[in-house]
Order: sequence, then structure tokens, then C-alpha cells
Amino acid sequence: MEDSFSKDVTQMQGCMSCLASLLSAFFVGLIRLPFLFYLLWCAAGLVVLFLLVCGLLLGPGLLAIKYDLWWPWLLYAVPFAWGLRGRPSPLASFMAWVGTLKFFCRPLCVVEDPGAYKIKGRDIRAILEKLKPGDILLRGYDGYVDGFFIRRLSGVGDKVGNFTHAALYVGALKEADRKRAATDLRIQDKAGNWLPAPEALKEAARKNLFDTGEQMVIHSMGQGVHAEDILTFCRCDQLAVLRLPEVIYATDGFKEFFSLEKGTDEYAMQQRLLEKKEELSRDEVVTSALRSALSKIGSAYDFECGSLEDHNFTCSEFVYYCYRSIHHYIGLLPRQHSLFGWPWLLSRETITPDDFYEISAEPGTGNSLENRLTIEWKSATIV
Repeated sequence: MEDSFSKDVTQMQGCMSCLASLLSAFFVGLIRLPFLFYLLWCAAGLVVLFLLVCGLLLGPGLLAIKYDLWWPWLLYAVPFAWGLRGRPSPLASFMAWVGTLKFFCRPLCVVEDPGAYKIKGRDIRAILEKLKPGDILLRGYDGYVDGFFIRRLSGVGDKVGNFTHAALYVGALKEADRKRAATDLRIQDKAGNWLPAPEALKEAARKNLFDTGEQMVIHSMGQGVHAEDILTFCRCDQLAVLRLPEVIYATDGFKEFFSLEKGTDEYAMQQRLLEKKEELSRDEVVTSALRSALSKIGSAYDFECGSLEDHNFTCSEFVYYCYRSIHHYIGLLPRQHSLFGWPWLLSRETITPDDFYEISAEPGTGNSLENRLTIEWKSATIV
């Protein structure tokens, strides 16, 4: 009887999973359909633009020749006069304008002066001089559709956030570190239990998602948790570098939110703070965090923004997980977030990139709490 019931439950779960996949495919297609019309509209716009340029270029001359008129030739003076404003010559004016155009294939369009990234070479050099392993990096972009919504999910209430992504700076990764990558990679079975991933999956993660370099970050994006060069990571519009204090002190009145596995380094450090009221040095906390980050390479991205104790992660959940032994003592706790500050729209209790920034203070300002993160560097674009 029990076996029959278990089979029925398994079949029902399979049917629900299949239905969810079909609905997901349907809604993706439904969203892509208007994008296809938009793509065609942009392509038609380029054709119209080309015809308009040809008309402006050849129209006055053809009109003057056909009807033996002199005044259409004066029409050519209008674009020259417009282009010569502040320009040394017509050719220089044209070449300077051409240099501001950027071509995109999908959708087919040309954008005038997209501005590129606001973080420049001078900023990156300043960042490289300041970075230490264990630093938390926050970044943001201008003009991206997903960033528009992430910022309005990251803030508290109706406040718009600054950042769309968080990462952990780990410093140098050598070839010898590859065997430590993905050691704690886990997958979820149909019953919802998290089990160690097969060795073949771990090897695939070490091959495809681990990389070596002198200055590397580990973070979670669409492809999952992976290592990336800091120079690639810094291609953005807003950037901030946050750092743990040199000493993390035990504090009263905190109840631990994140349940840690007994026997782990994180559990031992938590107990030292919680039970023994001992101090922890920044170095030992960072060492533990970097070990956790490396062991989770290959973990899937948490598109559903589920439980903070799962083993798939959003970008900020991943950094939160790496520092799970001390989050209470630096003031980092899950908060209620919702889109546009409307409590009925995508409301959930989670950690966002701006939550890290909210518990940070400028170094040497006198208003920094003992266990607060410090802002070691931030771009001028952050208000």
C-alpha cells in the first residue's frame, strides 16, 4: 500500500515538473514574440534611415539639375553649418561623429554615443592597489533592463538601490587550487534533499568554471558560481570595495539565523563568538570564507531567490553564505524586499547587494561601528 502511494506521489511530482517546464517554455516564447517584432522594427528603422540619408545627400542636387534651379544647392550649406559648429573641418566633424556610433546585431540597430562603462582605467588601477583577499565587491550598470528591476528590488521601501551584483575577491588562484574547487558541490533530489554531486559533475565544474590568475573574484551569475579575473569584473558603471574589520567582536542579543553544520570551521567560529565571547581576527574569517567560495564553484544560480540555506545562490546570497559564521556580528541580516517597495509585489526576505552597502561606513569618519564593514573605495558615480 505504501509502495503504491509512493509511486503515485512520484508520478504526480513528475507530471508537475513536466507541466512546469512546458509553462516555462510557453512564457519564454510569449515574451520573445514582442521582442521579435521590436527587432523587425529596428531593422526597418535602419532602412528608413539609409533612404533618408540618401535623399538628403542626393535630393537637392537632383532637384537643381532636373529643374535648372540654383537655390537647392544652398540646402547643402545647412548640414555643413550644423556640423562645423566647434569642429575644425567638415571631414573632422564627420569622422568625430562616426566615432560615437555603435552597431548591434540583436536587435539590428545603431546607437549614438552609448557612453561605454563609467569605470575607467584610472579607477581600476586605484582598486587594484587597495584590494585584499576577502573584500566584498559591489557593482552596478546603467541602461540594462534587468538592472532596472534589480535596483528596485535591492532597496528597502521605495528606495532605489545602487548595485546589481556582489562578489568575493579571493586574490591569486593557482593550478594547485583546482583540486579544492567544487569539493562541496551539491545537487537537489526530487524530494528536496541536498546531496553531494557526482564526481563527474565536480570535474566538469573544475574544468569549465575555475580559472587561474593573480587577482581573481568568485561570484554567482547565470552560469553558476565561477572564478573570473578582476579586470573583467571591473567593466561596469558603479563599483564599491567593502572590507571586514580587523577584529570581529562578540556581541549580545543576537540569535543565529544561519544553522551551521557541526564540526565545520564556520560552526567553531560561531561558537567562539556566541558561547565563549571570544574575538575573531579578520584573517581567520577570510581564510574560512575563501575556502567556502572555492568549494562551491559549480553551484547553480538561484533564479527563484529561495532559501538562504540552500546550495544554489544569487550573487549576494553567495557572499552571505561565505561569511555565514559572522553575519550577525557585522550587522548583516536578511531583510524584507519587494519590487518598487510595494509589499504585495515579489516580496521576500533575502539579502541584496545594497544590504552590504547599507551596513558599511567610510573609514575614519568616526561613525563606524566596531563590527561594521568599511568602504575602502567607491566610484564617483555612487550617490
